[in-house]
Amino acid sequence: MLRPHKWPKSSSASALLLLLASSAHADVVNTQLKPCPAQHQAIGDVNSCGKKWKIDSGQADIKNDGTTIVQVKGLVLDDPSTGSSNGSPDGVDAVAVAVLCDGKVAAQTDPVPLSKTGDATYNGKLTIPATCRSPMI
Repeated sequence: MLRPHKWPKSSSASALLLLLASSAHADVVNTQLKPCPAQHQAIGDVNSCGKKWKIDSGQADIKNDGTTIVQVKGLVLDDPSTGSSNGSPDGVDAVAVAVLCDGKVAAQTDPVPLSKTGDATYNGKLTIPATCRSPMI
């Protein structure tokens, strides 16, 4: 899950940016990312986006030792109701990678810069509980 660090000034300010993926526990997570679900559809403890987003590509890989690589390209609004902000990150300048276990946030990074074209990369380590079931990022 990627959480915005700086809220935009538009009506999407109440949004929570969520990229969702899950996988088996061989690697904790190794999957392509998808845009967040429709408005008002929470994922566990995480609220949904306030607006519709799209992503050109996104990949998340978290190994059992916690080594984490997340790459996002073209994460932008896909919501005509945002006017001239449509097709941009609309002032969101950073995201945080979060891992959910059974719907609860179990690990989260510090904010990672998000470019004006919606690109971000995180390389680091996360501590994932050994008891983590149904991991999502």
